[in-house]
Amino acid sequence: MNRLVFIIIGSFLLSGYTYTISQDTGDFKIIYPRQDIRVEKGETLNIKWLNYSYSARNISRLKIELCKDKKTVATLAERIINNGYYEAKIPDNIQQGKYQIKITSINAEACVFSETFYIIPPIPITIITPDKDTTWKKGKTYTIQWKTKTPQQEAKVYINLFRQQEDKRLTSLAKIADNVNNTGELKFSVPTDLPDGTYVLGIRLTTISEIKYSSPFKIKGED
Repeated sequence: MNRLVFIIIGSFLLSGYTYTISQDTGDFKIIYPRQDIRVEKGETLNIKWLNYSYSARNISRLKIELCKDKKTVATLAERIINNGYYEAKIPDNIQQGKYQIKITSINAEACVFSETFYIIPPIPITIITPDKDTTWKKGKTYTIQWKTKTPQQEAKVYINLFRQQEDKRLTSLAKIADNVNNTGELKFSVPTDLPDGTYVLGIRLTTISEIKYSSPFKIKGED
């Protein structure tokens, strides 16, 4: 699947003008993970890539690998369907640090790397609610629930609400809790001025620097 992009910059002569043809022959592009992503060991990474439909080649099966400095450290999938999306589990025994995702066609003629992202140790927080099936209505009050591993119970908690964009980037829209006791639950009244859309909850303990994010969920107005 060859992608052709022609840029006029001057090389062949036509009617007194000079042009150059530049060619980009990538078959696909990884759009997630990005370089600002931090993934926990043992967690699921949602890998997304773009296929270029005007390519002349039909690449139907792909191999996905986890790489460090572009050297393979783990194979995440083999001979998967080239549909632009794959959920991969990050191995528990991987060292923390910078990594890339590598996608290769089965015949190895097409290969692409993602931007560098981070693999971090597991964050000792489990968010119970909201989950992926949650829908919050604006103006209503809900209970946020989480649990932490010992000895984290003595820590204080910060909780923020983020809106998730189509490219999965997060925008902070509401501060829910600021240095409150780690009780494992908190009531939250959803502001009526929030836009409808997909949201993510972020919880951080004062004892660690990493933020634990919930699964994406919905916020919308009354039906």
